[in-house]
Amino acid sequence: MKKRNSSNVNAKLKVLGYNLNNLINICVENGIKLIDVKKYSPCEMEFYINDADLKKFKTINTQNYEISLITPSLSQRILHFLKYRIGLIVGLIASFVLILTMQNRLINIQVFGTSNVDKSQVVQKINEFGLTKFSYMNFDKSSLEKYLSDELKLSFVSIMTKGNSLIVNVKEELPDINNSYLPIVAEYDMVINSINIYSGTAVKSSGDIVFKGDIIVEPYNIVSGEKLEISPCAEIVADVYFSEKYEFQNQETRVFQTGKTQIISVDYKLGNINLFSKKFECKFENYELQKSCTLLSEYFLPLKINKIIAYETFSETVDLDFESSKEQIVDNLKEKVYKKVPDNLKVESENVKISSTNYGNIVTIYLKSSVYLKYGK
Repeated sequence: MKKRNSSNVNAKLKVLGYNLNNLINICVENGIKLIDVKKYSPCEMEFYINDADLKKFKTINTQNYEISLITPSLSQRILHFLKYRIGLIVGLIASFVLILTMQNRLINIQVFGTSNVDKSQVVQKINEFGLTKFSYMNFDKSSLEKYLSDELKLSFVSIMTKGNSLIVNVKEELPDINNSYLPIVAEYDMVINSINIYSGTAVKSSGDIVFKGDIIVEPYNIVSGEKLEISPCAEIVADVYFSEKYEFQNQETRVFQTGKTQIISVDYKLGNINLFSKKFECKFENYELQKSCTLLSEYFLPLKINKIIAYETFSETVDLDFESSKEQIVDNLKEKVYKKVPDNLKVESENVKISSTNYGNIVTIYLKSSVYLKYGK
């Protein structure tokens, strides 16, 4: 028998039964080494045993004893760890092989700055240039930028690579509007007081309410039943209104965190490929969720660990006093609404309206200005 501290390497067994010395003698006869044997009573003992001797121990006659495994050996623990994580290990190996294989190959094309040109057109032209998915990215950036600019009539093209991604930033050419006739549109939310049309066709009249962007005068005249395009010309006098609103609630429910947290989901991903996932049932009745992402690689197909963490919360309903908050609410609304007024307009009147609801109060501030607008020559 050997006596040494082997708790981190060897298996630990517990034996219950009579005549324990007989079992020890049988082990000695069969060359089985029992390590750090401890007897707690004539019928109970514990000892450590290495893997090789454990195999021999299982072959001897122990039917008169009750034997239980207290702690598995280090090798057994490693095998158990690998057994239940084989998917993750295989996934990690596959991911590293894939990363090495996909180095300097094109996986994704990202296009920014388009409005009239469809992104798919840009991708198609890149493919026609010779860059397709999984092709090597050993190309001349300047040549591709010039090719896209000429083919798609772009005023600016910038190309950069990041990992396995090709990033394309473009700026489209502005349309030629020198020969276009544009309608007169409302510059503000306003009520028309008077309108004089010198050319063009009015679609709004005195007393109409119009909103910013609404067409007031179309760029054409009807001559002998035919539409004749023309540059519109008009004078408009209107009242312009600006407003801001705030809804005050008499009660407010506030949510606080208790400080307790729990991980409820863990995902190991290679790019968009899910390698391993595990979810846990949340033990909190009320909670907020937050996501975290840990990037383990700088490649375009990165190895990431995504976690969803639950933060336990509790709620409290708080009564709020409108009268003590009214002045501050009005001041805040004034600050916001006056920022909407252009520098060329002068505020002629200011009106604060407070209306009650079942749940509190609505505070609205209205500003009024008069404006004279002249369009055309």
